[in-house]
Amino acid sequence: MWDNIRGYMWSNIGEKLQKFAKALCWIGIAFSVIAGVIKLAGGDLLYGFLYIIIGSLGSWIGSWALCGFGLIVEYVENKTSHSNYRSSDTAGESMEVDSGSYWVCPKCKTRNPNSKIECKECGEINPKPSV
Repeated sequence: MWDNIRGYMWSNIGEKLQKFAKALCWIGIAFSVIAGVIKLAGGDLLYGFLYIIIGSLGSWIGSWALCGFGLIVEYVENKTSHSNYRSSDTAGESMEVDSGSYWVCPKCKTRNPNSKIECKECGEINPKPSV
């Protein structure tokens, strides 16, 4: 059980970082707008608008670093974490099979867990099912 949880937790880190960056951006924008509206309601127009504008821009620009880091992690994960094995199928085309916990569909290039026999996107059969 714990192996499955750890496997899920540490897979697709780049994608999770990108989603986290987007969530933090929207949360920061929401808090900036709320703080600005509170300032505006208190009669402080200048600081109210500054909170809304600068706070939202700061949250948006600040999320770029985390999202960019997520993209880098995803790129590196795709390039280095898989020792791809190339084999030939019956049609003579090259297929990628991930020697880790995923296999790559030769038809649609979707990453699928080794535990799945068929591709989750197109239904293609795993060319090298795990034993």
